[in-house]
Amino acid sequence: MHTKNNNLLGIILMILGMFCLSVNDVNVKGLNNYFPVWEVIFFRAFSGLIVSFILIGYFGFNKIKTKKPIRHFIRAFSAVGCVVFYFFGLKYLFLSENVAIVHSAPILAAVLAVPFLGEKLGLKRSAAILLGFVGVIIIVKPGSNLFQLVSLLPFISAIFMASVYLSTRSLMNTESSVAIIFYYS
Repeated sequence: MHTKNNNLLGIILMILGMFCLSVNDVNVKGLNNYFPVWEVIFFRAFSGLIVSFILIGYFGFNKIKTKKPIRHFIRAFSAVGCVVFYFFGLKYLFLSENVAIVHSAPILAAVLAVPFLGEKLGLKRSAAILLGFVGVIIIVKPGSNLFQLVSLLPFISAIFMASVYLSTRSLMNTESSVAIIFYYS
């Protein structure tokens, strides 16, 4: 029964998280029409920092001690790259195109997990990755007149996001979730 409740809570939190990300995307898209992208990025980062300090106040400074500062730096650098390219993509592309291209990050993460995390790709996983990549190519339409160089912005964001996924995975076993969240901000 306890596992069933945890699964339900996980599903609810995932839906809530995706809803919040969608609202964030719409807000950023709208704000990009009135403010410089760098200003929007700054206030997004600043608000994240405020939340991080609230977490530290609640959990204590001992929760942000780290054994892997270099990996946290790589993750934070990747997060900045992800946000910068994503927000610029939101300025110049339709929201739907930007989101669809950025959602190629799990595909990239699965491919990059082979050399960086030593994972193996089976036939089914390889086929799913190939199919997902074909979907991204269909969305971007590289041979058509609709293709724009700015379509690379969300793809570069996806590369950085894949790096965030991989670095998070490498930190999960040794670092507290509070430290992972704090150094991401």
